[in-house]
Amino acid sequence: MITRSWLPVITVLAPFTTNEACLKKKDYEKAEDYYNRALKIRKQVDPSPSRQLVCETLLNKAWLYSEIQEEEKARACLQNLMEELRARNLGDEDPELLRARIALECMELEWQGPKRWVAGVPKVIGLVKRLLNTEHNEELIKAVNLFLTAFLVRTVSFSSAETQFQECLKIANDAIGERHLLAAVYLFLAETQAKAEKDEAAEESYKKALDVIQESVGYQHQMAPLVVKGYAGFLARKGRLPEAKSVFEEVLKAHLDRFGPNHFFVAQAKMTYADFLEEQGLFAEQAKVAREALAIYEHPLCPEGPKKKHQEECRKIAEDATRNINPLERKATD
Repeated sequence: MITRSWLPVITVLAPFTTNEACLKKKDYEKAEDYYNRALKIRKQVDPSPSRQLVCETLLNKAWLYSEIQEEEKARACLQNLMEELRARNLGDEDPELLRARIALECMELEWQGPKRWVAGVPKVIGLVKRLLNTEHNEELIKAVNLFLTAFLVRTVSFSSAETQFQECLKIANDAIGERHLLAAVYLFLAETQAKAEKDEAAEESYKKALDVIQESVGYQHQMAPLVVKGYAGFLARKGRLPEAKSVFEEVLKAHLDRFGPNHFFVAQAKMTYADFLEEQGLFAEQAKVAREALAIYEHPLCPEGPKKKHQEECRKIAEDATRNINPLERKATD
């Protein structure tokens, strides 16, 4: 029988097991088991009306499912969380309820991709502003307002968007705790400057985005390939392809060193690199990288979420890239 004294151990082990998993889906299953056991204990030992610890565990469990791309399980977990919160009769502006809604919207943004961003990003920002209002964080509210304005106008007014992003960074740089989130602002700023043909400013902003990632969470973080893809594309357009590939390979090496050669995080990073190679017309290299990613998704110990979501897509990309290889490039790589 599990006793209450095990609760701190289980609560710590669940996220630790997830973060350290390098290949085997049993590692994620073990983390899931820890969360289930923690929930069972917390429901038994927390008779108070708040049930706050139960809700906290449900949210962490949902993030676990999101990480391994088990979307339906994550949604079901968040539905259970919302039911717990509603049973406590929380108001619409309660911070705990707002955090749960933000988590759900952020997960949906990740799952559905760019097609949801136009409507989804302002919705998330609106929820974040409401949360900051409850915490009376006036400085971050200003930063969020500036970011939202810049995000909405960045395709029609480069100059206005650039100014708003820069003002946002001035505030957020000192006010935000999760430093790696600043990389997203620098990335949007860099892309805006690049479109305005402010090449020196754009390159500096891309480098700052990478510096923030490197100094806060490291190149092994899942944000790193996305930031690097933007910078590498910029370098390639300026005729600096070898440099672009070198930056990307540095991020891939960080993923390999951290997770090992067969983790699906490495496969995701490789697929981002494959997208970049396709944009450069390097189909032989793209096919090779895509096949390496496919081998990870096909491994019997790959978690079912990533396998189900990406395996067939990855196979198609590898096959299409192979068909696109011209005879001279094929001969050079044989």
